[in-house]
Amino acid sequence: MFTITCANFLNDFQVGDFAIFSALGLSVEKGLVLFRDVFDHKGPLQFFIYAFAHYTGCFKLTIFLLEVIACTVDLFFTYKIVRLFRLSSWGCYLPIIVFLFLLYATAGGGGRPECYSLPLTFSLLYLVLKCVVEDQNLQLWQWFLVGMFIGIHFMLKANNAAITCGLIIAVCILSSNKITFLKVIKNSIAFFAGFVVLLIPFYVYFQRNESMQYFLDATFLHNLKYATDSYKNGASFWTQLFINTMPSLISFFILYKIYSKNNHKVVVIIFSVVLTGTLNMIIGRGFFYYYISYIPVIIMTVILCAIYFYRLNDRRVRVIFICLVGFSFINYAMSSVRLVPYTFCFNFYPQGHRLTRINEEQVKEASLLRKSVPAEDYRSFWSYDVHPQIYPLSGLVPSIRYCILQSFQSKWNDDIPKYISEQLRSNPPKWIAIPYSVKDGKVSIDVGHKELKQLLHTEYELYEVFPKGLRASLYRRKL
Repeated sequence: MFTITCANFLNDFQVGDFAIFSALGLSVEKGLVLFRDVFDHKGPLQFFIYAFAHYTGCFKLTIFLLEVIACTVDLFFTYKIVRLFRLSSWGCYLPIIVFLFLLYATAGGGGRPECYSLPLTFSLLYLVLKCVVEDQNLQLWQWFLVGMFIGIHFMLKANNAAITCGLIIAVCILSSNKITFLKVIKNSIAFFAGFVVLLIPFYVYFQRNESMQYFLDATFLHNLKYATDSYKNGASFWTQLFINTMPSLISFFILYKIYSKNNHKVVVIIFSVVLTGTLNMIIGRGFFYYYISYIPVIIMTVILCAIYFYRLNDRRVRVIFICLVGFSFINYAMSSVRLVPYTFCFNFYPQGHRLTRINEEQVKEASLLRKSVPAEDYRSFWSYDVHPQIYPLSGLVPSIRYCILQSFQSKWNDDIPKYISEQLRSNPPKWIAIPYSVKDGKVSIDVGHKELKQLLHTEYELYEVFPKGLRASLYRRKL
């Protein structure tokens, strides 16, 4: 039942990032080709998931059920990890409670690529810890699965693979003195076989639709520019860097202090995971849902700390540990529900749990928009800088590749303004929706693209405005 708060059926999945996922998923379901016909920089698997949800005809229910399945797998492997270390009853429940709380604070309603990646990270963490506890090595079929997991991470969102890569590095280090060179070759072949097998369907899809280059440009080149251009000044950079990397660094220093003399295997695992996780967050942004990937690291920290403090057999130390955990719970709970602007510690997860709902005005105006555009002109409709929800709410699909947040995405892609200009010259649309703007009591044209702005003044006429819900103005090309 707890998963209802993380994969909330009340979430409409039509605002914020969800609107982008939904818009491109709807486009794929209607027959458009990812990255060639419609563009975004997330991995293709995320959009295929939303396309499947649209295809079922029960969009919200499908996303909800997929997220519940993911949450259930997370909980299952959290429990399995706890049982590996044979904790006492209070020790068993603590990591599970921490997991549920962290997921509630960061999931943001579910439906994000980080949420779908989390079960893979948890399952691999279990395999690695099981090998450590039982002093075994990963089998060939397990290396094959690991390769597939990495492939899924990359097809969802490449930087989700950071923690998984850290676990792979830890396994390689720990088993380096146990296996022969021939075994290393076999494991490597199994790993890459799993990776390739997972990528084959995507390769076939992009090759058949002549969109491979578009895919690589979007998910690697554009993504790299987007991720590295996160901070505009030094102070902001260092502040955000500290906040981003603090969870993993704290985990490492605590566990290194505890286990450096007793169990070097634990130190190797923590160091590898923290290293890759920290590098991932250094070049990335600090959105609250990025911390979903950190949850397995924090769970492992809680479990190993619980073991350490339990074995001390000192009631005072246990009480201090429980108080620290309780303090963290209260702090993050107050931050996530915003009972106060900022709590004693950093506000890591502002409104992370917030539901995303559309209102009646948005639905009403989207329906009116669809009625305004004749059916024969559906493939001649543009939306420029209007919120992406205009597509899934109206049921219309984009007719240009760069179909959402054009000015925003142009910051990292110089091809977007050029592409818009070329399309305006060669195949101008009959209908264009732009952000609703009023100046001196009259609807005004306020777009950043100079050529588009000039054409709207000379060759288009205002047809309808949607000021309350969609916040858009609809222009029709003059007859």
